[in-house]
Amino acid sequence: MQKDFSFTFNNQEHDALIVSDDLSALPTFVLIHGGGTGSKERMHTYSGVLAKKGISMLSFDQSGAGKDKDNIKQSSLERRTNEAIYAITNFASKEPLVIAGSSMGGELAIRMLEHFPVKSLILLGPAIYDQAAFSLKFGEGFTEVIRTEGSWKNSRALPLLDQFTGKLLIIIGEHDEVIPPGVIEALDSHSRNASQKEIYRIPGCPHRYQEWLQNHPEELQKVAENVAAFSL
Repeated sequence: MQKDFSFTFNNQEHDALIVSDDLSALPTFVLIHGGGTGSKERMHTYSGVLAKKGISMLSFDQSGAGKDKDNIKQSSLERRTNEAIYAITNFASKEPLVIAGSSMGGELAIRMLEHFPVKSLILLGPAIYDQAAFSLKFGEGFTEVIRTEGSWKNSRALPLLDQFTGKLLIIIGEHDEVIPPGVIEALDSHSRNASQKEIYRIPGCPHRYQEWLQNHPEELQKVAENVAAFSL
């Protein structure tokens, strides 16, 4: 079952959805989508498998996404972080959470460790960014900062991950052309305190993994089952 709703934060309306076999249960799994063509609808990549296992899920459109996609240049990592904090605070369970972040949402998902008790962190083709880019609007200097080689090494996400003691699943396409291999290596080396960890590389898959998985149902099932296993 699916519940569609909207909420207003900082004078902007955000569309959201909850997918669950029991819509009376507060979501314990939150997906933070990526940039570009990312939206709350990315939830449907995994929602069928997760709902069957009794997992209630929340996703929402960030600023510069969904019906606000034409305003992407006015958004920022800081703005999106605050939107995620608000959505989780108001619409998700207060029990230990599963936070999943896709692409740009990877940085945001890790930043949620500062604000919520997270039992499992799931990073899907994750990007991390120089702290200097955090408050910059996407259309006003953000791209120039993140295109500096190795700038991601200055991400706030890495020291946050050092302290994480929950379960960590990293999923990356074998042929991801966007995320530098060093990012995955850094996430691995900074997560030594994770109670359980797996790095799953999807064979033959590029960065835009959702579209690719739709055309490779066997791999889609494997990824969804892996996400579900780390969510329980």
